[in-house]
Amino acid sequence: MSRNMIAIAYLDGKTPSVISIRGIYGLMKMQAWFLRKGQLEHVWNWSNQTSGWKYQGQGQHWVHVADIDGDGCDEILNGSIAVDNDGRILWSTGLGHGDRFYVTDVDPGRPGLEVLYIYEDPHPQYGFSLWDARTGDLIWGIRRETKDNELRHALVGDIDPNEPGMECWTSGYYYSASGKDLGSEV
Repeated sequence: MSRNMIAIAYLDGKTPSVISIRGIYGLMKMQAWFLRKGQLEHVWNWSNQTSGWKYQGQGQHWVHVADIDGDGCDEILNGSIAVDNDGRILWSTGLGHGDRFYVTDVDPGRPGLEVLYIYEDPHPQYGFSLWDARTGDLIWGIRRETKDNELRHALVGDIDPNEPGMECWTSGYYYSASGKDLGSEV
């Protein structure tokens, strides 16, 4: 609960807003503020306090801001959850805490953005996985158990000209944008 982060988002598509975020492992809270005529104006609050299990312990060590639903307004991704520009929850993977995630157009063959997640807790599957940023639906995930100490240096980028889109890799895992296993070496 004591981790604090801040982000700038264009919640209405044109006005910069300050988003204050508190919490990672348990209670998570967000507040949105517009700066108008030199004054901060409170816009909305969000908390997982009364949400179900799927929204508990989903925070990560950073936050991303992106227009993930194509409406011209920014949404906030606080780890494994996505909050809409109006403060309503959009989705959660329900897989918990991880140290890294990336939001970008990984797969040009799919509309919209994708989110690459690398989860900290051991997962029998999907600990290294790609998700649809708009819907929160799983696109692909590796079917091997992953552990945090294996996944500390994960990245996404277009490093292989033979594969369309970006490649996703971490220690011992190297995958194409479509989820094809490209071997264990980057």
